Amino acid sequence: MTNQNEAGKPGKPKSNSGESNASSSDGKSSASAKSGSKSGSKSGSKYGGSSYSDYSAYDSGSASSVGSREFENEMYEFALQHPMEKLTKEMDILKNDYTKVKEEEGKILDEEHKEIEEKRKEEHLKMLAEGDVEKNKGDEEINFIKHDYTDTRIRGGFTEFLSNLNPFKKEIKPMKKEISLITYIPDKIVNKEKIMRDLGISHKYEPYQQSILYTCPNSVFFFDSMENLRKELYKNHEKEAITNKIWDHNKECLKNFGLFDFELPDNKTKLGNVIGSIGEYHVRLYEIENDLLKYQPSLDYMTLADDYKLVKNDVNTLENVNFCLLNPKTLEDFLKKKEIMELMGEDPIEYEEKFTKYMEESINCHLESLIYEDLDSSQDTKIVLKNVKSKLYLLQNGLTYKSKKLINKLFNEIQKNPEPIFEKLTWIYENMYHLKRDYTFLAFKTVCDKYVSHNSIYTSLQGMTSYIIEYTRLYGACFKNITIYNAVISGIHEQMKNLMKLMPRSGLLSDVHFEALLHKENKKITRTDYVLNDYDPSVKAYALTQVERLPMVSVINSFFEAKKKALSKMLAQMKLDLFTLTNEDLKIPNDKGANSKLTAKLISIYKAEIKKYFKEMRDDYVFLIKARYKGHYKKNYLLYKRLE
Repeated sequence: MTNQNEAGKPGKPKSNSGESNASSSDGKSSASAKSGSKSGSKSGSKYGGSSYSDYSAYDSGSASSVGSREFENEMYEFALQHPMEKLTKEMDILKNDYTKVKEEEGKILDEEHKEIEEKRKEEHLKMLAEGDVEKNKGDEEINFIKHDYTDTRIRGGFTEFLSNLNPFKKEIKPMKKEISLITYIPDKIVNKEKIMRDLGISHKYEPYQQSILYTCPNSVFFFDSMENLRKELYKNHEKEAITNKIWDHNKECLKNFGLFDFELPDNKTKLGNVIGSIGEYHVRLYEIENDLLKYQPSLDYMTLADDYKLVKNDVNTLENVNFCLLNPKTLEDFLKKKEIMELMGEDPIEYEEKFTKYMEESINCHLESLIYEDLDSSQDTKIVLKNVKSKLYLLQNGLTYKSKKLINKLFNEIQKNPEPIFEKLTWIYENMYHLKRDYTFLAFKTVCDKYVSHNSIYTSLQGMTSYIIEYTRLYGACFKNITIYNAVISGIHEQMKNLMKLMPRSGLLSDVHFEALLHKENKKITRTDYVLNDYDPSVKAYALTQVERLPMVSVINSFFEAKKKALSKMLAQMKLDLFTLTNEDLKIPNDKGANSKLTAKLISIYKAEIKKYFKEMRDDYVFLIKARYKGHYKKNYLLYKRLE
């Protein structure tokens, strides 16, 4: 949703599946040009070290009203007057169902993780008991004692290096194995387990997760008929006035941190110093806005879900699920699951009837969505339908022959009587701007205020996630139109990304996470001083999840900080080794003596080691890219024009 759209309402805006027609930065071209000139003073010299900006009203007591108690109270006062707040009862019903499911899942996961932790603690204590005095000393002391930095020792090290090249030598074992008791993150934060649960992170990582299917409370669906669509105009002026207030308030909150500037500033906030630049490179706002992120299932598009599970595994729940938003291919696979087939009945005829009924609801909604995408291609209904017919393969992809025939049958019925659908879609086309805006900002009111008021990024993410999920649950359960649903979820993601521009420099990923993530099984050990760190499975699961969810800028920053730390340690060791070979003038000998030759050989070895390290870095970076986008492989983006 562009600023241009917010400032003045376009005549007939349209959303292709709900993703913004343009990046929010496009609508800010004039503002961006101004911010580009400002960024030099606020973000520091473009080619020098960045000085921190003055965007810190929440932290510094700026004259701006943003961040003040009055500013926050303003939001709560008019948010409570929102005419759509009547949805609270429905949201509470869904929240109770969600809580029960998560409590059951949590108990199982907690028991599993507790058992793993206890075994690891036992192993840790056993290793400590068996260890000698040297093993209990600090790392620096061990390294000092282990290396008696003499010419003899260094020559021995060179011989050892050459012996490592021998393919017939015995396998080198790690000097020791460390059992790390860290869970999730090295930082100590209050309610760590609960925060991770709320963020959908456990000790198990699943690239393709199940989305929960709810029943719409009291079967009060949205947008399923022209009558319900027209009801959306009820109190429209009042809703628009409240939405405008929420939007203005939210914009002021974001603007205060320079989050609409073309180049993001290096901010000082309650969350700490945030990333506006990496080295000499300044981060542009569109690099966050256009980033492909993965959200936890409860926040993501139901239309793009990888798999489903019922909130309650019973017949009544199955029969009242909103099948409209479910992708036909994923739904077909879901209905063939053993436990679902049992709910649908053992009688083959009864099963087929229900199967066809559920698939028809999904297919009809998706046919409407495809027609909407081409609604403005022609004034002639026949030409629009002809264009849609050529794209039916997107909907039929992966389906059985029976389901493909069902799609053709339902599309032929639309061709025979297209007027009702075109009337409905034309109404949506004309009112999409208000529909998307109202339901997006209904779910986003008060979010910016809460997000920037915390001192911990984890608490901020937890608060934002828990609040927005209450609305996305309702939308997924009750919206009976794919175009409107995708548009609204897209708008919510757009606003979330604005807040994700506040990326702490300390990062949500540390060297511990990359070590756990990039540890290669059966790795060939080439050094006798190699220490094998064994991490809790929650550390790797957390790392994989955040690699998918964080803006790529944040992942890159954390990755290179971790690698820089390891490289610095390696270089320090090399410098120390070379220092032991210096002459009385503390210079590296160049007299063709024994020490001079040994120094040349060591430098050659070190260069090779550094070259090897950089190659390993490239391989690790490729692994991160693959891990980041693995979770998107099953998503049928083309069906909703989300790649255009």
